Amino acid sequence: MKRIYPFLLVFVLFLFTIAEAQQADSLSVDEIVKMARESRQKQREYVKDYACVCVEEMKILDKEGKIEHTEVMKKKVYVKGEITHDEIVSIQKKDEVLSEKEIGKRQKEVDKQEKKRSEEKDSELISPFEKKGEGKFDFDLVREDSLQGKTVYVVSVNPKEKSKGMLKGLYWIDKDNFRILKSELEPSKNPKFVKEMKMTIEFAEVEKGVFVLKTFKVRGRGGFLFFKSNFEVERTCQDYRLNVGLEDSVFPELEAE
Repeated sequence: MKRIYPFLLVFVLFLFTIAEAQQADSLSVDEIVKMARESRQKQREYVKDYACVCVEEMKILDKEGKIEHTEVMKKKVYVKGEITHDEIVSIQKKDEVLSEKEIGKRQKEVDKQEKKRSEEKDSELISPFEKKGEGKFDFDLVREDSLQGKTVYVVSVNPKEKSKGMLKGLYWIDKDNFRILKSELEPSKNPKFVKEMKMTIEFAEVEKGVFVLKTFKVRGRGGFLFFKSNFEVERTCQDYRLNVGLEDSVFPELEAE
């Protein structure tokens, strides 16, 4: 027994040291969210604007999941602060490539929607990791996981009130720099004529500590009267150029002012 006692003492001290280290390393969900907000703010301060190229594929499916309609649109995307503008490069429907005239008509629709969106402040998405979202969401630390070769916190987010502009779901937050690497979300309140909508967003690092949207996938179903359909949209972005000094004239909504 005398020989066993020193071993037990060392073993207990070892366990105590591990527990103490784990306690020092652990963070509450509120601390994780705070760090994620600060990390996001630092990136906003650094990235004044950017341009990229995105390919957007839309599919309309029937009840059996068969494709009824497809459209692939290539765009140049410009972002300055919270303002965005999509410039259509090409549109392809199945095997048909649309003419420049048809693209011009679609571009006018896009510009009109962007102006309308800027005027409808109630329709803005409110992020739980922005100042606008403080106090409007409940958070819960679900687990620790791994993603893109990194250790991450998986945090669930639920708005305190239902709104089209407030999303609920899961966020994967890098444990080292508190950047969001992925999210799986759905509206807390579905838009008009939409019965169901689920989104998956993944981010990629383009510069050290700077993470941008890589893929954005939406799946849902909606209907109006006798028209019902399932839809899928996938947007993939690349060729990012940061801090290019975009002029206000690039953005229709600013030009209108």
